[in-house]
Amino acid sequence: MTLKLDRILSWVESKEKKPSLSYGRKFRDGDIRNKRVDPFIGKELKIRVLFVNDPAIVVDQFPTAKIIEKTSNGNIIEFVSQDTPGLKRWLLGQAGSLRVLSPQSLIDDMKILIKKMEENYID
Repeated sequence: MTLKLDRILSWVESKEKKPSLSYGRKFRDGDIRNKRVDPFIGKELKIRVLFVNDPAIVVDQFPTAKIIEKTSNGNIIEFVSQDTPGLKRWLLGQAGSLRVLSPQSLIDDMKILIKKMEENYID
């Protein structure tokens, strides 16, 4: 707990014991952070992409990423993330270097976003 000392008017020392939590019941925030690219929480997705550049770029962003297959077109990489606006922004930020292969719901969302982006440049 973080307290601002200049805002505390008075305090009394407590004799209450701090509750003990077993290690197995503690919240593992690192597990959550490994699956997110922004502060939002969304539905967990298992994502598969084709990435033509250095796969370390994806692995650095998503610690759960694994190279599933190396092809002549690039690496097929699978990772777990959460369906959030930041995930889609990161995927779009890879431009022509990345293609989402699954899940279909994410492919559909990407198509909609790309179409909206294109409409921004139609005169």
